[in-house]
Amino acid sequence: MAIKKQTAITQGKGNLLKVISFSYFAVFLGHSLWRSTFYNYSIEVIQLDQTEISWLFSIASIPGIFAFLLGYIAHKVPLHLLTGITLLLLGTGLLVLGIASDNKGLLLGTFMLSMGFAWYLPLAHNVCIRERSHRSVNRALGRLKSLGPFAAALTAILIYFFNHNHQIEPLFIISGISLLFVGLVVGKSLRNSHYRRKRTALHFSPGLWSFYLLNFISGSRSALFKAFIMTQFVSAFQMSIVSMSLLLLAGNITGIFGYRLLGALADKFNPINILTILYIIIAAVFGGFSYALMQAPSQGIMLAMILFLIDSLLFGSAVITDAYLKQADRSAYIVSDLATGMTFFHLAGFLLPIVGNLIWDKFGINGVLTLGACISISGAISSRFMLALARQPTIHPRKIS
Repeated sequence: MAIKKQTAITQGKGNLLKVISFSYFAVFLGHSLWRSTFYNYSIEVIQLDQTEISWLFSIASIPGIFAFLLGYIAHKVPLHLLTGITLLLLGTGLLVLGIASDNKGLLLGTFMLSMGFAWYLPLAHNVCIRERSHRSVNRALGRLKSLGPFAAALTAILIYFFNHNHQIEPLFIISGISLLFVGLVVGKSLRNSHYRRKRTALHFSPGLWSFYLLNFISGSRSALFKAFIMTQFVSAFQMSIVSMSLLLLAGNITGIFGYRLLGALADKFNPINILTILYIIIAAVFGGFSYALMQAPSQGIMLAMILFLIDSLLFGSAVITDAYLKQADRSAYIVSDLATGMTFFHLAGFLLPIVGNLIWDKFGINGVLTLGACISISGAISSRFMLALARQPTIHPRKIS
């Protein structure tokens, strides 16, 4: 009898992870569609100028900054219902973008899409962390997160083959309707599983300071790459649009293997050592970009592309930091921990472009790259303090009510 019960529980966990993986892939398909077409859509269709686009990106980061409130909401709203709501937000946001005719519609759709995306991820990652054992959580989380770059690569291919007439709106509408359907299916599936009985709570634990800091560092690294390094491929190396698209596609494909590789390595070896080595390599990548920019464009571009692919391979540091919550905190607090980490990630995404611009004005691109290398070294140092988290399986948090 006990064996049958254990088998049923194992099968239930497997089915639950399949449902989350299905929704995860669908979410990244929709989000990648927006990310891949945003510039063309906002300029060519809505006809926004550069200032308006900058403001739009700032506003889009607001839901992520306030993601920490998810812990409080999840304490009041059942997790299966909250997961379904975030998917419905994503789908509705894409629909609004598909029918938008002015900047107000674009703003509303972008805000809804950003909120759904930023708030869905902690819920999805929470399921993966809670349903896997200590020995397999890194590998499982790596496989789940690898669906993100896989969806992004597939989106790039779909846009290339099915958007010859440059009509972006139908793609938004189809994707939005699909995500609305996914939201209903996933919400019902989670409601019928043991996941509906899970409880969570809002809290902030000083003992998790290294986890929060590493999320901020990860957001800083991502922001510096997007805002400064990627632009150098065009301005310094004169890379064409087609070549740039192919490079981003290669980066996404590399990321698929990168997430899985980091998860497998973290399960097999000490995850703290893997994280430390990762950030040391990323510091070297920033230094390598500085060297590549010193070369003639025809010589430096190959090195720059290799460094970009290395960064794409090692981008999934969150696989290790998120999975470590399995040992560092109580399962009831994982959603809140992940959501607070998301807040620090997006806060860095908001601040680092501002700081980077100030450094750029005074020291140029080499100053920004030096900043990136220093941030990466601080990540390697901060990761060593995560050892203390593993020795505190019953952290008593400071609750916020």
